[in-house]
Amino acid sequence: MTTRRRPQAGALDAWTTLAGLAAITERIRLGTLVPPATFRHPSVLARMAVTVDHISGGRVDVGMGAGWYEREHIEHGFPFLDPRQRFRLFAEQVEIVVRSWTEDAFDHSGPAYQLREQTALPRPVQKPHPPLVLGGTVKPRFAALAARFADEVNTLGAPNDELRERKERLDHACADAGRDPATLSFSVMTACFVGSDRAELLDRSGRSFRSVAARPTRSKCSKSAARPGWPEQSRRSQHESASSRRLVSTASCSST
Repeated sequence: MTTRRRPQAGALDAWTTLAGLAAITERIRLGTLVPPATFRHPSVLARMAVTVDHISGGRVDVGMGAGWYEREHIEHGFPFLDPRQRFRLFAEQVEIVVRSWTEDAFDHSGPAYQLREQTALPRPVQKPHPPLVLGGTVKPRFAALAARFADEVNTLGAPNDELRERKERLDHACADAGRDPATLSFSVMTACFVGSDRAELLDRSGRSFRSVAARPTRSKCSKSAARPGWPEQSRRSQHESASSRRLVSTASCSST
């Protein structure tokens, strides 16, 4: 996806790229991180994911998110709904995608989608379905949705105390749903900086976080990135290692 203001920016389409990578690789796991629910119909997404799962021989992870980047929506003609509407659309999509993978032909009648005898045959190679990664800041409604459907939750980097609170909300939601919290992985989307020495490392990390904080967007990412002390705390986070498992991923703001 490219933009008029920054023609050098952008990325290749996530699922088309993953299908190509699936055909020329044998072991590496492939997947998206959190493409926005506003960009694809869930029945199409379910079938695309199954297709890559078959091409790869069962090596795909499927990430989903509600969407957050307003400018991207405006530039490409997608409605940018308010946060509550985006979450409702996201939750409905998650249910449709999972049911498409696991149920025989079913009907769905919801606020956004009406499906008749929907199925995503053939079934996924992975059973019961590809690992589902949901991305968000783990508010209560998100936690309940994740406890019901997700195999992993990926959240935006934050101070350790805040990450701990998010994990506790997930644990409580799992308990309410009768699920063992240990079966729901928790990972953090964060940056990795490389430098020849400590001075270069700090310079690179500082410039990166300053550029994020200066972006003209209403994203909560900008607010949290500007917090004093956050980069150092984030690097020490006990949850960071989980996010490094995914060797090939596509972030929500760079895929359609």
